[in-house]
Amino acid sequence: MFDRDSIDLRTAFDLLDRDQDGHVTPEELQFMLRNLGIHVRDELIDDLLREASRTGQQTSWIDT
Repeated sequence: MFDRDSIDLRTAFDLLDRDQDGHVTPEELQFMLRNLGIHVRDELIDDLLREASRTGQQTSWIDT
């Protein structure tokens, strides 16, 4: 059984994962941020995903 926080986290992840492949790429994160009016350098996006990911490449639902 999932608790409310897990469900909220999964919903947020699914919004970022535009192609629904189970991974959030730098391009998907950058797309979402730009749509929110937040402009971030590509290098910062790469750093954020590297920090969040076990593989250092992109983050996946399994990593969370």
